[in-house]
Amino acid sequence: MGRKIGWVDGKDNIAIVRYSSDGNIIPIEGDAIANNLKINGSLYVLSPINGSLYARNAEIGEVLEMGNAKIGGAVYAENAEIGELYASDAEIGALVDLENAKIGKKLIVGNVKIGGALHMAGIKIGGWLNAEDAKIWGWLYAKNAEIEGGLNAKNAKIGGTLDIEDGKIGEEMNVENTKIGEWLDISYAKIPELITSRNTEFKTINLKGTEIEKFKGEFPKINDWQYLVDENTKLPDSLTKQLPHYEEVYKRAFRV
Repeated sequence: MGRKIGWVDGKDNIAIVRYSSDGNIIPIEGDAIANNLKINGSLYVLSPINGSLYARNAEIGEVLEMGNAKIGGAVYAENAEIGELYASDAEIGALVDLENAKIGKKLIVGNVKIGGALHMAGIKIGGWLNAEDAKIWGWLYAKNAEIEGGLNAKNAKIGGTLDIEDGKIGEEMNVENTKIGEWLDISYAKIPELITSRNTEFKTINLKGTEIEKFKGEFPKINDWQYLVDENTKLPDSLTKQLPHYEEVYKRAFRV
């Protein structure tokens, strides 16, 4: 792991930045390390980082600002406590790990490009998770996530599974036109409103134990073997009437 480099300390804010001799912002060749950082203000990523950004166990009172950032490696922010996190239009070469992080307000990763997975198991978000138009090479993994606002993944492209098993969402979950390479796993999740479209794509949707109060939009055309339910599944009629042979599939779940 590299050394700390290019830090400019303000009153309450820190910028990860490196300057050339003529004052231009230039890349940081190695890693940027902010593990266990504690500040009341914000952390700004200004220089491209050729390595990875480490912010494990960091406490950032205001914003972790990574909008338009270019990070060649991964972002590690497990167990971090952050007021808000912005990474819109960022390009990150590998994994983004926010396992068990606490985000006080919003987590914005709209139009981000992630070369690995977006790992958010156990994350707690006080507002919205916005991943609209995101491009994630791996999976979006948010098992046991607690999101007080909604989850917007409209128009996102996710190479692996979108997984919010056992998650709790305070408002809507929007996957209109979302392209998911593997499963849409919302098993045992609690979702006030699910929004899909005919153009939403996935191989299989896991609805075992899922509780959805409202459904809006059109459900993609699938076969009856492409969705799973069980005795704990609770879906609105507006959704079940769009699932092929729902009564048969539901009864089949009870067969031994």
